[in-house]
Amino acid sequence: MEELIINYEKNFELIFIFLLGIIIGSFLNTVTYRLPIMLGVEKKPEFFKVFNLFTPRSHCEVCKIIIPFYFNIPVASYLILKRRCFNCKSSIPCEYAMIELLTGLTFLGLALSMDSLNELIFMSFLCCSLIVLAVIDLKYLILPNYITYSLIFLGLLINLLFEIVPFSHAILGCFLGYSVFFLIEKFFYFIKQVDGLGRGDAKLIAAIGAWMGLDYLPLIIFIAACLGIIFFIITIKINKKTLSQSKGLQIPFGTFLAISCIVIIPITS
Repeated sequence: MEELIINYEKNFELIFIFLLGIIIGSFLNTVTYRLPIMLGVEKKPEFFKVFNLFTPRSHCEVCKIIIPFYFNIPVASYLILKRRCFNCKSSIPCEYAMIELLTGLTFLGLALSMDSLNELIFMSFLCCSLIVLAVIDLKYLILPNYITYSLIFLGLLINLLFEIVPFSHAILGCFLGYSVFFLIEKFFYFIKQVDGLGRGDAKLIAAIGAWMGLDYLPLIIFIAACLGIIFFIITIKINKKTLSQSKGLQIPFGTFLAISCIVIIPITS
């Protein structure tokens, strides 16, 4: 009986964490939609005088009507409304529900793999930041400094105070991660006279190194490179282009670095 109660409590905790992840995923959708507008990458909607992460309230991107709270339930509203705006019937991008589910599953994976509450909270924050960066880089090929610099600072600070990984490993991971990508960027430019890697990728790998330490950086970079190659092949196949015609194709490598890190965290905990 006691074992049954313990299992019930554990299952309840996991369900709660999954639902919490979905709710936080809804906020991440807000960030990935609004931050590029706030940075000037996307045009600001003229309909709203004030536009930031909290104002205006959630609204339809097409008709601009404010969404009532009962139509703003993560995942459920998307299904109930059959992927359409309740007012103008325009299509709701499926990425919103996908990000909510992905965040919920990420939280669930972290909860199943970690025993320390501190580590669970910190790594959940890291994964949320990486999801935002992955989506923005995939859409706009940028990695906002606001996020990457903050992650570098917080990663070093957290490892200094709580030592999720040894602080010396965090310092080395941050410094060497950035240095390697910086040198690759400069070498590629020297050979080809074009940018091969963006500086944002170097800042992101520095941030990952600051959180994860040096040990797992080679594996994270390897997985990201494999994902990048798959993305490149699929893209040229869809566009029906040859390799020579696709030389200028830009790959959102930051997206794949973020994804590979999210995958690695539960495995290495």
